[in-house]
Amino acid sequence: DPSTEDSDRTVDSERVFSAHRRIVLIGGIAPVVIALTTALVALTWLPDLPEPVAIHWGADGADGYGSAWISIVLPLAITLAFAIFAVSASWKIAPDGRLLVGQKFMVVTSLWLGALLSVIIGGSLYIQRGLADATAAPDVGPLMLLGFAVSTVLAAGAWFLLPAVTRVPVSTASAAPLTIVGAARVAWSRTVTMTPVAWWVIGTGVAACLIALAVTIVYGHGWLIALGSLVLILLLVVTTLAWRVSADRRGLVVRSAVGWPRLVIPPTQISEVRAVTVNAVAEFGGWGWRWDGAGRSGVIMRSGDAIEVTRTNGKRFVVTVPDAASGASVLASYFR
Repeated sequence: DPSTEDSDRTVDSERVFSAHRRIVLIGGIAPVVIALTTALVALTWLPDLPEPVAIHWGADGADGYGSAWISIVLPLAITLAFAIFAVSASWKIAPDGRLLVGQKFMVVTSLWLGALLSVIIGGSLYIQRGLADATAAPDVGPLMLLGFAVSTVLAAGAWFLLPAVTRVPVSTASAAPLTIVGAARVAWSRTVTMTPVAWWVIGTGVAACLIALAVTIVYGHGWLIALGSLVLILLLVVTTLAWRVSADRRGLVVRSAVGWPRLVIPPTQISEVRAVTVNAVAEFGGWGWRWDGAGRSGVIMRSGDAIEVTRTNGKRFVVTVPDAASGASVLASYFR
C-alpha cells in the first residue's frame, strides 16, 4: 500500500530528526555552553587570583603551578573538540532514529566531560580567589568528588533522554568455504595498520602529554606523573599500531606486530564466520582493541572490511582487515 509506505517514511524521518536534535543538544550544545559559561565567569576572577595558580595537587596539597589562562582555556578547548567529535560520529543513525551503544555512549560522555572539567578545574580557580600565594590553595578532593557526582548524574539523565539503543544486526550472508581437495591446506594472512585519522588522535594525545611534561618540569612538581602518562600512551601505541591477521588450520589468529597482545580462536570454537563492513567510531567508539557494549569485541584499526567470527558461546569477535572476504572464506573452510 503506497500510502502506508509514505506514512512509515514520514514517521522514520520525524524520529531521525528528533534523534539528531537531541544528539546536538546533549552532546554538542550543552557541554560547550557549560564550559563556555565557566570560562567566562573564571575570567572575572583573574584580578583576584594568584600568579601562578595551583594546577595540580598531591597528597601534601598543591604541588604544580601554572598560568590561570591554562585552567580557563584548556577545559573549553577539550570540551569543544570532543563535542564536535561525538556529534559527528553519532550523526549516522538507524532509519528508525535509534543509536548504537557506542554512539549513545559518546554523546553522554561529551556532556559528562564538559561538566566534569568545569566543576573540577573551574572550582579549583574559585577556591584560590583572594590568595596571595597559590601554595596555600585548599585541597581539591571535595571538588573532584562533586565533579564526578554532578557529571555522572547529568550523563545518566541524558542517557534516558536520548533515543533507544539498537544493535548492529547479524548479517545473514555467511562466508562461503573454499573447496579443499584431498589433504591440501589453504592459508590467508594480511597486515592492518591504523587509519590516518587515528594517528591524528594519537598524536594529539602524545603532544598533550609532552606539553604537560614540559610544564611540570619547568615548575618542578608532578613531572613523574606526566612522564608515566607519556610512557603508558607510547606503550599502547607500540603494541597496537599494526596487527597481523591470519586464517588457517589454527583458526583465526590476530597478533600485534610486536607479538603481544595475541588472540587465537580455534576452529572448534567457531560457529559462524562472515565478511562484514564496520564503522570504527560509530560502532566501537574508536580504534584499537575495542568493545561495543552490545556483545561484540574486536581489533578495530579502521572503518571498512572486517572478518566477524561468532563463537560457539555466542560471542562475536571482529577484526578489520583488507580482503576480509577471502580471509573469511579460508576460515570457513576449517570449521565446517
